[in-house]
Amino acid sequence: MSADPLPPVTLAIEWANARDTAPGCVGRQMEALQSELQRCEGRFSEQPVVLYLHAGDCEAEIRRELASHGTKLADLAELRIVAIAGADYLGLKRAGVGLARTGITLFSDCDVEPQKGWLTELLAPFADPDVVAAAGFTHIAVDGMLSKVCALAWVYHLPSEADLPLRRNRVYANNFAVRSEYFRAHPWLAPAGGKKGGTPFLREVERNGKRWARVTRARMLHPPHRSAWRFVQRGWEAGHDQDWVARQKGDSTRLGRVKEAFHHFKVNARRVLPRLVTKRRDVSLPLWQVPAALCLALAHWTATLVAELSRAVRR
Repeated sequence: MSADPLPPVTLAIEWANARDTAPGCVGRQMEALQSELQRCEGRFSEQPVVLYLHAGDCEAEIRRELASHGTKLADLAELRIVAIAGADYLGLKRAGVGLARTGITLFSDCDVEPQKGWLTELLAPFADPDVVAAAGFTHIAVDGMLSKVCALAWVYHLPSEADLPLRRNRVYANNFAVRSEYFRAHPWLAPAGGKKGGTPFLREVERNGKRWARVTRARMLHPPHRSAWRFVQRGWEAGHDQDWVARQKGDSTRLGRVKEAFHHFKVNARRVLPRLVTKRRDVSLPLWQVPAALCLALAHWTATLVAELSRAVRR
């Protein structure tokens, strides 16, 4: 690992996902983050800042988790727990940039685990002054059948696909870094409660004559959904987001958004079965489980379609 100094950085970590994740995930996040900071100890030109951001009434919970899993974080960084009343997932992240005193802010979630080298890899592109954003690579932690379906049929890619050219899902808010000043002037927008909006943000970066970098070696491990029902629910929630994305493409008419909803479903439904068959060995999914996995995957994307259609015809 290079001994080059690292720039001042703020790590903004939302706590909205804590209520929706399986037990132990937030503790593993803290342990993994602590390990990353220990690997970089002594290399920062200024002490890094770690912000845990919540919408209120979560400070005691965060402190309990820190006492069990992040006992060294306060020694490795300036550790702050900040309440942003009423803020949603992306609202917490935007608030983190607003609070940052450093030139670079890193976005992470309370339930994703930084992998070895994540921090230095995600910061590396900012050596180029024209780069205003860097997108890391997030993949699913594979264990049981549900996690294998998430890995193959949800929005993330497999580790084996990290270096392939990607035409979709180029950026995730759980593994992203920005120049704080640029982001404050051009924030990542999304509907209330939404989690998408990364692609419009990157398009704006390019329109402004700036650059962003895709950093596949800056890896995050994302937990699977805690239940099959929650996976389907997440599809419904994503449909509201997706309708907003469709409006950003320029066709805000009801008919245009309905067409976009069916197009989005077709693209994902046609993608699912080949992946479940051709990529199943990558996640050790037995052939006999493919039919059930396909049903679950299609239930997720059907929920997305129904939510998109309901939003399109009502608004």
